[in-house]
Amino acid sequence: MIDFDVGLRNLDLIMGCERRVVYDLVNVIQGEAGLNQALIRDKRVENLFILPASQTRDKDALTQEGVAEILEKLKEDFDYILCDSPRGY
Repeated sequence: MIDFDVGLRNLDLIMGCERRVVYDLVNVIQGEAGLNQALIRDKRVENLFILPASQTRDKDALTQEGVAEILEKLKEDFDYILCDSPRGY
């Protein structure tokens, strides 16, 4: 699951992994972290991973090219990719 609600992230809170966030979606897009560094494995559900949004960055940090690249990488390892988008999208 990918949280695309940059600035108002909450998927990690709902899933109970907020204390395990080190890197986020924007870090990966900007090359500050690898995708595997940012993915958080859910402790309750086998094969469920969460890619949290940035809490402190502006939504303009997301680029169409960066998001497309991440989705292509994720498609190599996952059968399903759920995207949690901000309200109104």
